[in-house]
Amino acid sequence: NRIDPFEETYAWKKKLKKTFTQTLIRSTNVFGYRAYPKNVIKKTVEAFLPTIDIWRCFDFLNHIPNMIPAGEAVLNGGKFFEPAISYTKSDDATNEYYLKVAKEIIDTFGGTKNIILAIKDMAGVGPPAQIAQLVDAMLQKWPDLILDYHRHSTDGLGVPAVVEAAVA
Repeated sequence: NRIDPFEETYAWKKKLKKTFTQTLIRSTNVFGYRAYPKNVIKKTVEAFLPTIDIWRCFDFLNHIPNMIPAGEAVLNGGKFFEPAISYTKSDDATNEYYLKVAKEIIDTFGGTKNIILAIKDMAGVGPPAQIAQLVDAMLQKWPDLILDYHRHSTDGLGVPAVVEAAVA
């Protein structure tokens, strides 16, 4: 039982005329699990642009150049690009590190007005207080930045972390 993804997204868009549609792509993997060349990434994004409004893109190593082909295609197509910082806990993953990654994203994609920046905590390891500090630091540096904190709730602290991000 195979579903044509183009047919499916057109069906959703037809029924949800006043609702934004969103997808998640993995930088060089797009919707798959292997790396694709830049021209394939660009053509895939362009093919879905009529039916997808918001494109969240992450690179699990926060290698921002990997996001460029998708980001350029999305922005050139007049849609919303949401590059995501992959959040983790380690000695090297400090607020300073995440601010550096955020700056690279903002500089790469033309400033804060062109993007929604996501903090993607896929493992659900962000302590609520630390997430609040990170969100506050980003908003202090870029007050016009739109942030989206995305978190999996593997440790049961999903709701408190989202609340702290919202309060910040």
